[in-house]
Amino acid sequence: MWSFRLSSAAQLPGRRLKDVCKQRKLQILGAVLMLGLPHAVCAANLECPEPANNAVALSPLEERIFVSSSNTEAAGTMDQLTGSLRAKNPGISYDDLTNAAISVYCPLIANSRLLGPEQKMKRIRALNALLRERLAPFFDRR
Repeated sequence: MWSFRLSSAAQLPGRRLKDVCKQRKLQILGAVLMLGLPHAVCAANLECPEPANNAVALSPLEERIFVSSSNTEAAGTMDQLTGSLRAKNPGISYDDLTNAAISVYCPLIANSRLLGPEQKMKRIRALNALLRERLAPFFDRR
């Protein structure tokens, strides 16, 4: 007699396999974001680093730009953010500056009600790529 066992995800009543896959993707993204990042807080299924002691505050307009604007608009705000962090922390390393910047914009996106889970993942990826691009001229990463 042939028998098989459904995975635990397929056995959950009222929960589709697609939802479980989305949740797993968010968990994986959170784990990727956490590599090399100290202490984290969980925000809407994304793992965001805790803000540094000398983090900068953003205006409501800057917050909206990070959450819902194009990368072209976000580039100026990203430059202001990293400039403020560098001014508060002269000699800050690339890794520390990257972690500090992510700790500012990650919770904004993770807690946004305007974005769905997939949109949040795409926005985080886009901002992380933008951050690396904007920091490249200041740090020699050979």
